[in-house]
Amino acid sequence: MSEQRGYLRFPHLTGPWLTLTAEDDVWLAPLAPDGASDRAWRLTADRTRVSHPRLSPDGATVAWTSWAALTPEVWTAPAAGGPATRLTYWGSQDTRVRGWLPGGEVLAVTSYHEPFAHYTWAHALPLDGAPGRREPWGPVRDVQVTDRHTLLLTGAAPHEPAAWKRYRGGATGRLWLDGAQLLPDLPGHLASPMLVDGRVAFLSDHEGIGNLYSCRPDGTDLRRHTDHASYYAREAATDGHRIVYQHAGDIWLLDDLAATAPRRLELRLGGARAGRRPYQVTAARNLNDLVCDTTGRSGVVGVRGSLYWLTHRDGPARALADTPGVRARLPVVLGRTGQVAWVSDAEGEDAVELAPLPGAAQPGPHPARRLAAGALGRVLELVAAADGTRLACAASDGRLLLLHTADGTVRELARSSHGPIRGLAFSPDSHWLAWSQPAAGRSLRRIRLLRLDGEALPLDVTDGRFEDEQPVFTRDGRYLVFLSWRGFDPVHDVHTGDLSFPLGCRPYLVPLAADTPSPFAAPVGDEGDPAPGDGTVLVDPDGIGERLVPFPVIASKYSSPAPVRGGLVWLRWPISGALGQTFASPTDTSGRPALEHFDLATATRSTLQEQVDGFAVSGDGGALTTFSSGLMKLLSLSGSAIPVELRRITHTVHPAAEWRQSYHEAARLVRDQFWDEGLGGLDWPALVAQYEPLLERIASPDDFADLLRELLGELGTSHAYV
Repeated sequence: MSEQRGYLRFPHLTGPWLTLTAEDDVWLAPLAPDGASDRAWRLTADRTRVSHPRLSPDGATVAWTSWAALTPEVWTAPAAGGPATRLTYWGSQDTRVRGWLPGGEVLAVTSYHEPFAHYTWAHALPLDGAPGRREPWGPVRDVQVTDRHTLLLTGAAPHEPAAWKRYRGGATGRLWLDGAQLLPDLPGHLASPMLVDGRVAFLSDHEGIGNLYSCRPDGTDLRRHTDHASYYAREAATDGHRIVYQHAGDIWLLDDLAATAPRRLELRLGGARAGRRPYQVTAARNLNDLVCDTTGRSGVVGVRGSLYWLTHRDGPARALADTPGVRARLPVVLGRTGQVAWVSDAEGEDAVELAPLPGAAQPGPHPARRLAAGALGRVLELVAAADGTRLACAASDGRLLLLHTADGTVRELARSSHGPIRGLAFSPDSHWLAWSQPAAGRSLRRIRLLRLDGEALPLDVTDGRFEDEQPVFTRDGRYLVFLSWRGFDPVHDVHTGDLSFPLGCRPYLVPLAADTPSPFAAPVGDEGDPAPGDGTVLVDPDGIGERLVPFPVIASKYSSPAPVRGGLVWLRWPISGALGQTFASPTDTSGRPALEHFDLATATRSTLQEQVDGFAVSGDGGALTTFSSGLMKLLSLSGSAIPVELRRITHTVHPAAEWRQSYHEAARLVRDQFWDEGLGGLDWPALVAQYEPLLERIASPDDFADLLRELLGELGTSHAYV
């Protein structure tokens, strides 16, 4: 029988019993004197995130932190089995169980009723559910109390040391024993304070890696008790004599502080490891891509990294890309060619895959083709020309690339040194490309145009003094439309009278030819309406930036403009408060945007649908698909709607394959986007390979997040958290 080695965390022991967490549950295991252990069994079966289980001194009760109520709360249960009891209703994200008080109360820390999340105070909780009391020690991160001593850890960051290795800032933590500070000059993280056989034990990385240390109560005689050279010793706990801790998914035991070395416990988990078992999800709850075909009769739906072709009226859904462990994203339909393209990481780097649409009338076999593998970098946007012959890619390294679908050749069109290029848009005749490129500064952007048939340089439509973004061509090819945050009309605050700019965005329009009139201008003399355009784009570069005019709509917050027949659609967002108290109730969804239609012929605006999560426009501009609250609809420009049944898609999730793909994608993101190209001198591929074997032991999303936290913690930098 093969051994099942789980990813074991948060150990604690009392007498002959060991408790720990794995697979989103609390476990118990008998602990033999020689360190061997029989198979562990589940104390809980909630399959929800848990942490810090602590056995009572008599071994009769286990207290732990559980996210069963969405926010962490304190729960207890008899160690021999029985119903669990919830002790707190704090609603604080920082609640954690820390142990037991000598009187039999659970000791926990929380920021409940505090002004800041990092102000966590210790609370004593009776087992009978009576209100607890706040202990008088001030803000603490961790604490241990015995009959004679109180040991506090204060000033520590909310993250665990392994999540920000080698940190040397002001939040490394401070140890206090009975009011006296210990080791004030120790330069490193401090964690897991413990009182063990008359000494103070703790975890620290002041020598470069997290190991177990102890000192006398006066801070002298500092000793190291473990010698781990890779991976941090983490989450140590004690029964007053022995110490257990986690290390690379294993539990280690130090019999006493006089022992020469700790030993790894051989723990076996029972059960079928259900967390690694494939399961099915609905598209309605997991939709991440939405694309419409040319006619509006069908489209591509993305569900957790897989792509499905879905007819909008009836018929079965068909898988376009559904390989476990491969992520497909950013699908685009290639005009009327009968093909669809998307970005795939099947070879470990981003590439573009092309495949025929189901039912496309193409003679002979047409298997999926993979183009430009490893030549694109991290693809952030992918758009297709209307004729389907070319694709434009925006990469995270600032490159704008043109990919020819016939032979896979790649041409660099532009490069930004101030951040990624965004908002790619082909002209209706497929000869021009528009985009938004960062200018100097943090958020300033300019709109640029380039004719693709030749060696011309990009043309600046705007000068980069404002945040101009998301350009699109109108379907007749006469105008370029974009969003600009250039309104500075201040609004008075109703409470203090301060002035701010909660509005400021508006769509703008640029006639591309010098003799094309603004659609908002009144006719001059007997001048009639201009003849309808056929999509051919003519650009007069001289004075193009002086021809822009704002749409006659209210300044607000807009996004996602898209051309439709005779006009445009976009999303308009309501002005909402940061605390979520703007609307009628906490469950009110009015904070989502409305889908609006603007008719260029009449210069009128109308609302097609309220509270939209996403939308896509058909290639001919005559229909839209929308997604809102799990419901998909096919919309006409008049506002009539037909429901699209998403239940035809049932996607199977393979957790182990999904975690492996996510692990390597996260590693690529760090490699490509870390602030230091040299990654601080780290051998990043070696570190990724070092942690990768632990993926086989993962059986829950929280365990996977923990593994990622420790890997990214090797970077030794802030803002690289999970």
